[in-house]
Amino acid sequence: MLENQVPYFLLSLLINWKKYYCNYKETTAYYIPYKCRSVSTTTVDNLWWFQVKNELKVPITNHDFVGTPLGRCWLPDSQALKILGNFLPVIDLAAFPEEYRQEVADFLRDEVKLRQRLEELKLKEWQEILQSLAARYPSDHCQTDGKSRHAVGALYRAFLESEHDPGRLNEVAWLCRKGEGWNYRQDCWLEDQEDVAQAFRKDIWLLLHPGSGLEARAARLPGVRRLSQHSQVEVLPGEENEAQSQEIKQNLQKVLPLIYVWLRDQAKLEEKDKGKLQSFTIKVVASLKLRVGLTELGERIIEKNWAIEDNTIFLSSDTIQNQTWWSDVSQGLANLLNRKADQEFYENFFRCQNDDERRAKLRKKGVRDENIAMFLEEYKGAEPVQASGNSIRFSGQQEQQNKTFVRRETETAAISTSGSLTPDNQQSRTVSLINPQTITFRETLPETGAQIPSGRGDGFSGSRQDDGTSRLTQEQRREMERVSRLICRHKVEADGYQVEEMPEDNPGFDLKASKEGKTRLIEVKGNVGSAYKVEITLRQFEACFNPQKYGGDAWELWNVENLSRESKLPHRARVYKTLLLDNVQAKTFHYDLQGVKAEEVWELIVEE
Repeated sequence: MLENQVPYFLLSLLINWKKYYCNYKETTAYYIPYKCRSVSTTTVDNLWWFQVKNELKVPITNHDFVGTPLGRCWLPDSQALKILGNFLPVIDLAAFPEEYRQEVADFLRDEVKLRQRLEELKLKEWQEILQSLAARYPSDHCQTDGKSRHAVGALYRAFLESEHDPGRLNEVAWLCRKGEGWNYRQDCWLEDQEDVAQAFRKDIWLLLHPGSGLEARAARLPGVRRLSQHSQVEVLPGEENEAQSQEIKQNLQKVLPLIYVWLRDQAKLEEKDKGKLQSFTIKVVASLKLRVGLTELGERIIEKNWAIEDNTIFLSSDTIQNQTWWSDVSQGLANLLNRKADQEFYENFFRCQNDDERRAKLRKKGVRDENIAMFLEEYKGAEPVQASGNSIRFSGQQEQQNKTFVRRETETAAISTSGSLTPDNQQSRTVSLINPQTITFRETLPETGAQIPSGRGDGFSGSRQDDGTSRLTQEQRREMERVSRLICRHKVEADGYQVEEMPEDNPGFDLKASKEGKTRLIEVKGNVGSAYKVEITLRQFEACFNPQKYGGDAWELWNVENLSRESKLPHRARVYKTLLLDNVQAKTFHYDLQGVKAEEVWELIVEE
């Protein structure tokens, strides 16, 4: 059969499938299993249907797979197409008449059983794909082309997120970096110890990092060794500045109880973590160095702003003078508790001026007042004792009967909120978010400031400072942030950029967009209603004014507003490409959007 005849042959099958062909595609086979006397039956394809699936050559989008029979083709979903589109025999739906394409896709999916999802890729197929990367994305291209490195990294992440055992792979060369050079190697190191990597970066090959949360699986890849298992790190603190230490400890003791509340409310606190939190302390020292040793490469001395030893974080006095200590303490605490995704939240806690501000942040994250009170009482059950030096530590535990509370289940793009989180007023309502898959973008003229009309019109009541997100649980906020990221991503990808979505704990930005050798770092803020003030972390502030430090050429802020379907105000995304220093509140790092002109404003037109 000629290639241009194949689409019409499949169309004839489709049109007559239910009333004729589906009744004759299979037959019953009778057989006697080995060493058995009874007859068994099974269903097998009739010869004509077997030949259609295994011999019919169909139009393919990728020329490398021309001649692939129908049954081995793919009809990938958006995720599989984006990550593996160049590595799969994808059937070309454009070869079919436009009015039949959706019906053809449904037929191929339901009757031919074409594969769609990454989870359906077999280990042997992953092996072939990973082995082919060195030829498809040569190391000299990866040296200069960020897109190539991004594509390889996306494949590594996709494999490690699959259910396949990484240890069953063999003879795979991994993309690695030594200093500024890139190459494929079968033996390399996993960068799971930042200090060791910093000291030996120019001497060892480091695996292209697969992303947060995948380190344990990456360590099972053949030829990959953990830095943490072959290294030693010794903290070398200078003389302690007791006055500065005591000042920061006083701030720390105000913050730790409310961090405990946050972790308990999110069911993230294990018993061992509670002990770490209660004994956590700080020392400010005149200088701070680390002695780092790696097998066969000896020792190095490096300078650090902060370091952790046991449950003590050491801070260099330079950090205090530069007013960046809250960021370093937050990183140290997040590392100690293995909660890296919470680092920015801890940082915002340390910036607060008093307990009222900290409690307000907990409420904004969806923690109820009664739970704040209950968990604070739990924390106070540990009596403070004086440890050596000036370190304040806690010991002992008081078990309390946990009061139970119920979180309402949330569906995708639907958020349950309440008008108030006080026990006396817990009437809830459901607010649906707009669907990012059904919007188009219309550019409008930028106006000065984020205009918040009186009367709101976004389906919420409350003050202008309240955009509706203060009444969301953490899960609900994540859904809102996911929708915001998708909206931004769709627009940037439509402009021809290759977009990499960063993990939750990535400092400074949410999306990395690359095009023609230029990289944009994008921080996305989502709001159920309107908002004229957003929180900016120290890392985001640094990324704005020094994007090169974070691997970008420019940084920008996308403030996505009025995400509620009920909003009477336009759904909009405002783009700010710089931060005005006069609008940043130095201690809280709130950024005031009033009086600031967005460089771009996109109205989101919902087509449903």
